[in-house]
Amino acid sequence: HVGVGSILDTGELEQSLEAAALELGAALQGFYPLSLVNAYLQLTEGLLRAFYDLWYPKLKAKFQIVGPAEQEMSVWLDTNVPSTIVHMSRPDAVLKDKATGEYGVWSIKTTSFSDDAELELEYRTDTQGMAEMWAAEKFFETKLSWSQLFVIHTGQKEKMEEGGHIHLSPV
Repeated sequence: HVGVGSILDTGELEQSLEAAALELGAALQGFYPLSLVNAYLQLTEGLLRAFYDLWYPKLKAKFQIVGPAEQEMSVWLDTNVPSTIVHMSRPDAVLKDKATGEYGVWSIKTTSFSDDAELELEYRTDTQGMAEMWAAEKFFETKLSWSQLFVIHTGQKEKMEEGGHIHLSPV
């Protein structure tokens, strides 16, 4: 998410690749063999380059990005009276459709599923996306019309002899 979030915030690919590599490398090193860490870094770079070259131009042409990517939102559950329960949310992006003016939330998901039926089950039970939409409506004080999943296929998993698993890149 760091890489895509950085692309959404800055529009810069190389800076976003560096940020993603630093975070992912730090999270994986010491827990996984170096060969697996390097494979994940290569996969991440490939996916980010594909996103930047293929999807980012389409996204920018159709939508205005509202606020920073992964903006923290805290919303009282009882909106009429402050309560002790606060819903915390961080949608990947809040977007405004340039043609219709409608607002929505954009949620990035990664998956190794190759079956469309399995993916359909995922989006039908995406309570995170629904909760993010509700929180964004309260936070921005505007009606949101849609929630969209952006699914990045990471490839099928294969076990490694050194431990862990590797994704067979779809890129």
